[in-house]
Amino acid sequence: CDAGTVLPMAPGAVFSSADAVRQQITKQIDTYQNALRKLAKLDEFQVQLTRMQQRETLPTSAPTGTDFLRQKRARRDIKRIQQTAQNRIATDVLDRLQHCAQQITQPTAAAADKPVNVAVLVDTSMTAYLQDLLTDLAPQAQNHGLSLTVKGPYPPYSFKCTIPQVVCHAH
Repeated sequence: CDAGTVLPMAPGAVFSSADAVRQQITKQIDTYQNALRKLAKLDEFQVQLTRMQQRETLPTSAPTGTDFLRQKRARRDIKRIQQTAQNRIATDVLDRLQHCAQQITQPTAAAADKPVNVAVLVDTSMTAYLQDLLTDLAPQAQNHGLSLTVKGPYPPYSFKCTIPQVVCHAH
């Protein structure tokens, strides 16, 4: 924060003086320092698996009603097979992330076009492993109409650490 030091206090905390703030922080300094030490060795990544627009592979017109029904059934079957493959890949991505992640959180609810949309907390020593793992999965995802993106590393903003929040009232 460019405006000043960020303090581990509840929003709206009010103190009678700067000494009161220092006194409150000093009470739990060991807890704060331990939590910050843990976070210092961690990186956050955003991992998204997004469904891409599919091109129509079957003709849109049919010479007879029977042909029309066959094409409609074929479209439905292809869509079902593709959705099954996409769900399998989404499960595979999440399973593999479990092996290298300290924690995984879903920053937003899964949308129909994003079967995977998670923040991943990774020890800095595992960053290259995570990037290689997801690079290996990207072609497989693309072959099944999915786009796999990884953004990061970022500071671990999406994760709650064990720093206690102090709620204070005016003195």
